[in-house]
Amino acid sequence: MSHAFLPYKRRTHCADSLAGLARTGWRASQRGTVRFAPAAIARSGRAIAHLPSWLLACGLALAGCAEPASEAAPAGSSPPASAAVEPISASIGKPTSGPAGRAAEIDALIRELTPPAKDATSDKFDLWIRARKAALNARAAPDPEFGRACWAAYRERPELVFDVRRDLLEVAARTDPAGMRDRLVAEFEAYEVELGLRARAIDLLAELDPPRALELLEPLVREPRKSKTWPPQETLLSAWNEAALRAGIARSDLLGAVAADLLQDDPARHFAVRQLGTCGDARAAQALEAVLVESTGNGYLRRLAAQSLSGDRRFTQACATLRRVLERESDENFALFLDSLVRKTCP
Repeated sequence: MSHAFLPYKRRTHCADSLAGLARTGWRASQRGTVRFAPAAIARSGRAIAHLPSWLLACGLALAGCAEPASEAAPAGSSPPASAAVEPISASIGKPTSGPAGRAAEIDALIRELTPPAKDATSDKFDLWIRARKAALNARAAPDPEFGRACWAAYRERPELVFDVRRDLLEVAARTDPAGMRDRLVAEFEAYEVELGLRARAIDLLAELDPPRALELLEPLVREPRKSKTWPPQETLLSAWNEAALRAGIARSDLLGAVAADLLQDDPARHFAVRQLGTCGDARAAQALEAVLVESTGNGYLRRLAAQSLSGDRRFTQACATLRRVLERESDENFALFLDSLVRKTCP
């Protein structure tokens, strides 16, 4: 009789009986092979001579007792232990319905974004980096409802670690850009908010609303404030630069002002000089030349200016400027650097 026509209880009993028979009639040798135990079969009233037929019968019985995968178990039975469990990352981004579904999705996202313990091994951190990237990519499409849920979790759960709150802020901004613009401004200007989160807020605003970011940042960038209540000056300048690129406005004037301003901190000036090298216009060239002949003793800044000036073919007078500075240079080490640079980049 085919196993498909066996009742469920009978098939279960058949499988249990075969399992018991296997426990009493078979044993594993030390070499990993399986041998038949004659004593066990003798106790069951079977003869060794009938071994082949017994094995054939056992195999047919196993085939008959096997439950087809497509056959549904009766009501109330437990699912098989081998049923696959969907990973958390697979559920991120799937549509859910109702507050409970959104809450579960937020919890799953938080678990994906939470970094391992500080003493975890490097492989754990590698797995977390990949899982975090996948979770953020899965939430790049607009979804205002989910964005509001992420913003609520960001505001209502301050106990979450910095990495999670920063990423929740990012997901909220990307999934609900229209609703997050004013919130990002408020978050950037709030003194009680952690500086790292304020820096992330202004970076996101520069992407979502460049004109508004430019309006906020330009006064702060032009007049540096030596205060712990604002993110670092380099961070503010970087956000301004991103907003300017997205808005399509000229950057040379402000970058040149920062590069030449001795009151600006060194990281901000270094960033300004590097970015001037990507502008390629006459004002950028003038600003770089001014930094190149600066006599404050900041040799690293001068090297950056020379490299930025020689790295863009749009600066047509770069070689002439470098040679002129080299002829008048009094710092022997810097003169050697300029000479090497001129040999490599100028015909």
